Amino acid sequence: NSGTSIQLTVGTTYSVQALVTGITGVTIKYKITNTMTEIVMPLWTVNLNAKDQNNDEVFGAEIRFNNIYYPISSKLTLPKNYKAAIYGRNLGVVGPYTYFTFTDGLTDVNPGFWKATLTAKDQYGADVIGAEIRLNNINYAVGTELTLPKGYKAAIYARNLAVQGPVQYFIF
Repeated sequence: NSGTSIQLTVGTTYSVQALVTGITGVTIKYKITNTMTEIVMPLWTVNLNAKDQNNDEVFGAEIRFNNIYYPISSKLTLPKNYKAAIYGRNLGVVGPYTYFTFTDGLTDVNPGFWKATLTAKDQYGADVIGAEIRLNNINYAVGTELTLPKGYKAAIYARNLAVQGPVQYFIF
């Protein structure tokens, strides 16, 4: 624990690891001298962000690490040089992971989100008035903008006049 005091023997080498949020850092060997007053373990803190392809903030999105969801603008501290799989979630949808190495130069983590407008067009390219788009068992009006995790493969169905078409796949 941070701030824990223990007695160590001068001249002895100890292997030390940081443990943060259940993650163990690299092992560092310290040879104790008679002038040492502390052992400092390298940790790295980042800001958790959720931004779309236009660099706009995705309000309501969450960031997942180690099966824990964090609201955007949270901070996450892990052992320095740890390679973390980070996921984005919005509207109940979790996207694929992106790896980030917690080291020099990394200040912000954004797993990536993609904004798309739902449209329904006929074979001539004309908008189909009154059509709906069904995604994750929810019907959306044509023209609705959705922002989902980048890389998420969505099964989408077009509906018109109470008839649902075949599945189409869209990767956000």
